[in-house]
Amino acid sequence: MAARNGDIKAVKDLVAAGAPLGIGTTTFLGNPGPPLRSAVENDNIEVLKFLISAGASDNDPAAKKAAFDLATQIERNEAIALLRKYMTATK
Repeated sequence: MAARNGDIKAVKDLVAAGAPLGIGTTTFLGNPGPPLRSAVENDNIEVLKFLISAGASDNDPAAKKAAFDLATQIERNEAIALLRKYMTATK
């Protein structure tokens, strides 16, 4: 729910507490799936930027691709640009 609702404070608290950020994440404060996807789906750019800076899915190309594919599908242009840059930087 934190990533989905754009609750940046809760997202930061969860990351600081060691919450999982990869594609294997089944929930992130009640959200199905990884937080990158939740942030993209709900157009929460501030949360997306934070998750990227926190290294969300750095070692999981599938999670990054899934978030990018969703952003493309639902036309989240700012998310597309951020994720494209992120995917290129962490290849």
